[in-house]
Amino acid sequence: MVELTPEQQEILQEAKNLEIGNILVVNALAGCGKTSTLLEIAKDNPDKRFLYLAFNKKVVQEAQKKFPENTRAYTLHGFARGYVGRKEIRYINNHLIANIVGIDISESKENFYKVNHIYDAYRNFCKSAIDLDNLEELKNEIRQELEERYKRKPVKNSKWVIKQRLEAVDYVPNIHKEILNSNFTTFDTFLKEFVTTAHKRVFNYDYIVLDEAQDISKLLSRFIISLVESGRYRIIIVGDNNQKIYGFLGNINLSKLLEDSYPDRVIKKQLTTSFRFELNSEMEILANKILNLRGEKIVGGGKDIQGDGRTAYLSRGTFPLLSMAIFQISNKDSYYLYGGVENFDTDEIGDIYKLLTYTIELSKTIPGFSSLSQEEKISRLQEHRGKIPFPQFRNSYLRNFSSFLELLEYVTAHGLSDIEDKINIALFIFKYRDEVIFNRENRGENIVIRFFNTIEKYSDENSPNILSTIHKSKGLQFENVVILRSLTVIYKDIDNIFVHEGTSSNILGLTKTDRSIYGYTLDNSDFQKLSKYLKQYEKDEGNIFSFPENGEKPKLDISIRDRKPILSELVLNSSIQNIKEEYNILYVAVTRATHSIKISNSYYKASLEFLDFVNDNIEELKNILNGKYSPLLIRVGNRMGIEYKNSFISLETLKEFLPKI
Repeated sequence: MVELTPEQQEILQEAKNLEIGNILVVNALAGCGKTSTLLEIAKDNPDKRFLYLAFNKKVVQEAQKKFPENTRAYTLHGFARGYVGRKEIRYINNHLIANIVGIDISESKENFYKVNHIYDAYRNFCKSAIDLDNLEELKNEIRQELEERYKRKPVKNSKWVIKQRLEAVDYVPNIHKEILNSNFTTFDTFLKEFVTTAHKRVFNYDYIVLDEAQDISKLLSRFIISLVESGRYRIIIVGDNNQKIYGFLGNINLSKLLEDSYPDRVIKKQLTTSFRFELNSEMEILANKILNLRGEKIVGGGKDIQGDGRTAYLSRGTFPLLSMAIFQISNKDSYYLYGGVENFDTDEIGDIYKLLTYTIELSKTIPGFSSLSQEEKISRLQEHRGKIPFPQFRNSYLRNFSSFLELLEYVTAHGLSDIEDKINIALFIFKYRDEVIFNRENRGENIVIRFFNTIEKYSDENSPNILSTIHKSKGLQFENVVILRSLTVIYKDIDNIFVHEGTSSNILGLTKTDRSIYGYTLDNSDFQKLSKYLKQYEKDEGNIFSFPENGEKPKLDISIRDRKPILSELVLNSSIQNIKEEYNILYVAVTRATHSIKISNSYYKASLEFLDFVNDNIEELKNILNGKYSPLLIRVGNRMGIEYKNSFISLETLKEFLPKI
């Protein structure tokens, strides 16, 4: 038996004594022996049957190798597949949906747009915990999600867009029943059907173990809750609350839900000693910059850690990885693109690329094209359609658009983010189309196919250089980690396509507004006036920095102290959906390394520097948020706040931002 930490020994004992119907919830920080603890639990109870569920297929495959014979390890899809038959599985897409509902998407933009909404509505239904007889609740969820999204990223006619999506929900029952009664199924459909009937089944296991419980879909949450409600099983829930990074998919923290819903049945434990890195290592220090603000702490406990020689290049998005692959190939260095290129829809990206190059060539036949407005460009391109051969598409919906600019405007205006991502990739490939590596062979291939085939061809699973998104790196570790710069395709129109290397020093969750302002310091003698001033901002919910809904803003009369110029203001970045999850992503990235970490991403560097400031001044910031005096306070006009690196952060912003880290 391996040597266990006191925390692991305590969890082992709790698991052995766990009563049927009760739930053991373990918050396991990064690298803290979660898998080895679960392995020891299974070994320590050889007469009991364990069901181990995880999302990542590789994690499950590793578990199948390591766990004893009394344990069965599955992904939820793999587990469900054994109970819902063996129909042919088809991937759900717009074409499949169009065939079921009988709408020809090549006939008009309106048909394409309608089917796109129906497709999204069905995916929303399958991922939700909602039944067919309660679709009004689904509509409410969709309405709320879209309203929040369009607040962050406004689109034209957002109310009309939401209305279209809600009307699309009415097609869901027919689609679901049609697939259930057909000779095929989809991953979404059979999983939905399995979960909705799970309460009628009895599974021959004593322990149900769920890994990565901090980040699961509402559908899987329903499955686990049905097991809890049955009272037949001992449930073990393991996760790291600080690694919840899929909130944008509607995922929830099941650990927290169970703690709140079943307080009398939940036993809470934690693992805080990381075997991944050593005590006082850079990884420990960086992770604790975030964890300290959440009342948690990770302790490096690794000893004589053997490096595996691998360096992981991690990024928040896909573009830096594609760029890094090109760089490695050009320099004749090896790499392994984790996850490969199979998740890219090369057919659709290829069609969009064709439309882009067609538009560029057609624009050359129009006099004075570059000086026209965007609206005039689209109009002139429509008038000249057919002047040069129009491309043939595999995705028939693209025939509805006379140019790339028309597609771009339509997609942006209607909030079709999935297609917008494919547009960005097509633009990215256009940027790198002349790279020598794509001109070595197979010249007759579509450039998009050539691009992805080249990246796949040179990707070597045995390479010590791993390219991965931070999201996909969860559960993995590497000797060295490099967090790449952000890289974003920026475009105004086809005359201005380029790839932007991110250099901004904005802090995650805050954005800078450049304007010259002046701040004034305060001393304690002014604070009685300040306290009364702050009191007037108080609301029922206790947000003392919100202005009253009625009446004039109160005036603050405090004598001027030291006057100093401040060059900008940091305000809340409303485009970020979940600030805490952005810091969780940073936490995941810095805890993948066993030996060294380098950060070239300017956002992350600026954010970690800001966290240093917050941790160094945590008591003063608490005083400020509690309405007490602090020497950090300054006044700008009639607003109170603090200065950080020659930028002003108002009390209102601090009050809203700091609790979200």
